[in-house]
Amino acid sequence: ESVVWRLRGIGYDLAILCLGAMAAISVVDDPWMAILAVPAVLLVVAACHALGRVQVSSFDAKTRLLAPHALSTWGGREVDLARRRGSPLTVVMTDIDWFRTVNNTYGHQAGDRVLAHVARQLAAASRSTDLAFRFGGEELMLLLPDTTVEGGAAIAERFRELLRTSPAEWRGTAIEVTASLGVAQRRADESLDEVMLRADAALLE
Repeated sequence: ESVVWRLRGIGYDLAILCLGAMAAISVVDDPWMAILAVPAVLLVVAACHALGRVQVSSFDAKTRLLAPHALSTWGGREVDLARRRGSPLTVVMTDIDWFRTVNNTYGHQAGDRVLAHVARQLAAASRSTDLAFRFGGEELMLLLPDTTVEGGAAIAERFRELLRTSPAEWRGTAIEVTASLGVAQRRADESLDEVMLRADAALLE
């Protein structure tokens, strides 16, 4: 995700440079064009900076996953697409086991490290078309377009195996991490909230 933002930042800079070069050429040909060119460049710069702020704010700082408030936008879009296409949409909810114990034993900084580690493993288990969110606290979520509950269960198991084979590390100490998982596929005319509730209930099964 950080690479994506760096590339987008480079793209913004290149766009501004190109526009600036075009403005300079126009001014050389006709000095009066500066009256139009300078405000245009300033508007593009302001728009790019505003877009960058919106994009960065969509991500959770600790996990670098999509933040909870981004769920309404991205989740709503995926539900609309699934409804129009008649395609499956599956939710995977995951809750880090014994997270409070980690905080109490090693401290909250260690808890943050564990949370970031779990988020990385969740992203590694998912595909480029999947959306990963920090839902709240130690609870994370995957939204899987064009995926049945069986496909969601396979991704959940891949994530569980990654956690099993790669413990988190904190100041030279390996911290074994496990997670509870719940998977649910959207039913016809079901809202995203309803699917999430069923996936969340499956955490307890």
